[in-house]
Amino acid sequence: MDRRAAITLMAKSMGLAIAFPTIVSTLSACQDNAGKENNTAKYNLKYLTSRQYHLVSGLVDVILPETDIIGAEKLNIAQFIDLILANTMKAKDQVEFSIGATLFEVQIKEQFNVSAVTASVEHYHQLLSSFFSLSEQDQQQIFSQQKLPAHEIEKTEIDNYYLYKFLLTTRELTLLGYYTSEFVGENILNYDPVPENYQPCIDVAEVGNSWAS
Repeated sequence: MDRRAAITLMAKSMGLAIAFPTIVSTLSACQDNAGKENNTAKYNLKYLTSRQYHLVSGLVDVILPETDIIGAEKLNIAQFIDLILANTMKAKDQVEFSIGATLFEVQIKEQFNVSAVTASVEHYHQLLSSFFSLSEQDQQQIFSQQKLPAHEIEKTEIDNYYLYKFLLTTRELTLLGYYTSEFVGENILNYDPVPENYQPCIDVAEVGNSWAS
């Protein structure tokens, strides 16, 4: 699968109607600054507030942390998410994302008595883990709710609905931005700019990392 197809497939799976040139230009704008300090003072936010940007940055760092390979934060995935929200999301989805971000910020304050700006990676890790350490039944209920419009959600469940809308969207956009980035495609995946013959059945041991082209 080439990069164009991968981006299109991942975007469609998230319900995003994104033209290929739009998302590639969004990725490129973020990757131009990859490796530089991820700082809102050096980046003109398009949709997120400064506090929301700190929230997203903290989650991005937990979802795909830096190990022996580059992490999502170093690839400026938080900037990518801000640009996607500004340029491709419907107004309704933007509002729901923002409501969820506010609710998540409240959780940080209540759980650790710190703000989104001063919270540590460990704070984000603990809180994110608590929201996803669920039974299979609870997970299925959450995913079923996310398929519904907000007006069909019971009032007792609406805060939970918005909170998971924010967390799941952040996670999905983090994965989308990271695994379709040029840097990851060329330096981490098995990059082949001119793919040759198609081999449908190959032993995984012969392949190693996924292919990118």
